[in-house]
Amino acid sequence: MRCVATILNRHYLGENAYAFSFDNCLVGDYDEEFDLFIDKNGNEYMPITDMSTLYSEVPQGFANVVKIEDVKKLFPDEKDLTTSDAIAMYNDQCKDISYIVGIGANGTIFTMPINISEIVDGIEGMKQEMVDEAEADKQFMEDMEEGNIPEEYVDLINDIINGKYGLEELKLLRDSLRFGRDNIESVLDTLDLQIEADTMDIPLEEAADEIKAKEKINKESKPKTEKVVVDNRSEYEKRGLMDVEKLYKLITKTLIAQDEPTRRMLVELARMDLKNHKRNGILLTGESGVGKTLLMSLIAKYCDRPFLIVDSTQLTMPGYVGKSIEEYLWDLYESCGKNKEKAEKAIVFFDEIDKKGSSRKDDVSGKGVLNVLLKFLDGTKYEACKNKQHKEPGSYVTLDTSNMKVILGGAFTDVYKNMKAKNGIGFNADVAEESDNKTPSMEDFVTKAMMTDEFMGRVPILIKMNDLDEASIKRILLESDESALKQEEDSFDQLGVKLTVTPEFIDAIAHKAYERKTGARGINAMVTDTTWKPFDEVYSHIGDYEEVILDDETVKDNSNFQLVKKKNN
Repeated sequence: MRCVATILNRHYLGENAYAFSFDNCLVGDYDEEFDLFIDKNGNEYMPITDMSTLYSEVPQGFANVVKIEDVKKLFPDEKDLTTSDAIAMYNDQCKDISYIVGIGANGTIFTMPINISEIVDGIEGMKQEMVDEAEADKQFMEDMEEGNIPEEYVDLINDIINGKYGLEELKLLRDSLRFGRDNIESVLDTLDLQIEADTMDIPLEEAADEIKAKEKINKESKPKTEKVVVDNRSEYEKRGLMDVEKLYKLITKTLIAQDEPTRRMLVELARMDLKNHKRNGILLTGESGVGKTLLMSLIAKYCDRPFLIVDSTQLTMPGYVGKSIEEYLWDLYESCGKNKEKAEKAIVFFDEIDKKGSSRKDDVSGKGVLNVLLKFLDGTKYEACKNKQHKEPGSYVTLDTSNMKVILGGAFTDVYKNMKAKNGIGFNADVAEESDNKTPSMEDFVTKAMMTDEFMGRVPILIKMNDLDEASIKRILLESDESALKQEEDSFDQLGVKLTVTPEFIDAIAHKAYERKTGARGINAMVTDTTWKPFDEVYSHIGDYEEVILDDETVKDNSNFQLVKKKNN
């Protein structure tokens, strides 16, 4: 659901008490099932009423979700208001609202909105009074510290000791002093003793001894209470494991038509986290543009792990022209803020690894590199460096690859020739025996892609991404929360213009993208190409139009589009 949410910053007030102050109003998507707000940059926010928000390392949460189409309704007196202007006005309206959030004794969360501007006005009105009282208190305390007890208090103490007041009068006197500004400890102590003595009908000195004895007994007999800490983390978080179901739902909102490969990848990565589980590399295959890199980047993002993409076409053995694995690891180290522990938990994606296959024994850019990667896959220590030839202090560090998750990706076109199986997940899958319908075996990658036996032995897990047909491309356009079409709709919306595309437009884009076999990147390029001219027209005459309509003719010629002028123009 496209909406506007108020983002608030968390501040610690005390045990089980927090304040949330206004940060900004953002446009994004609200996931009703998970009660999650995701902004345009993919940042996720939980509601301030969620226990996880109070303990999260990210000190922010959201409140007041309003559908985009409902924002204008908040300002009924404003005519011809654009959505962007309404959002700006809503942002100003929310600036003064903050919240106090606390956890009750029974574990429930309560919230209390507060208006900052009203509080500031109240504080200003009280400021002078507080200053005056503070000055008076300061002078009074200075007199007390110097032994200058005001005469009225000396007389009062003597009157209490001499029995001038009855029991009920003593209690009233104690309450008035305790809750008044002039809280005199010596007077209160005397009052407490005299009340105790009158109650027990004993001399004042005996009452003092009796009180001390009671306090000692109470202190020794009072049971020690331990603070109960409520752990609201999921079972997966407690065990340090991946929540496959949660990740699957998040990723498949962006990566469309790749449900089974996504699920298989998550399951295999989750198994790697288990103790004593054998560490294996994963071979991720599929045509260019089907989403191999996107899948891995989304997993890294939602698992909060560093992500390193290694361009295998540039990867070479040390001493040759190109980039060594040590230099790539240095890039990873720097991207982690030179945090060694963080870098060693990265997800590493060797893209286009199929380009390293070669039948030549002297090909250092091919099989030589595959052999170098064997120890990386097994888990070993590298001396990551900025420059292999010119080592300087601070320009190298030892990194262990044992805890890194290693994925190797490539199209492997030669392997999949004449193989029509779209959902081939795994080596030697149980499929029909016809040659045009089988899933490749490990031997196929050795004989057809010229990968080495030793290398393939380190990557026993094969996951093939689905090919994109026209139906899949349509789904990407209409369903992905990062589709180029949704981005364009948002761009026009910020200008106060509705972007409408016909079903024929979607069909034409899907057909053209399928014919070109350019994958998701090609889809984005086509959408951008068809929308730049109408956007130019609207932007150049801002405020004149309320709708732009694109159809199949726009795909053929981006000058063919319909404009709907505002009724008052």
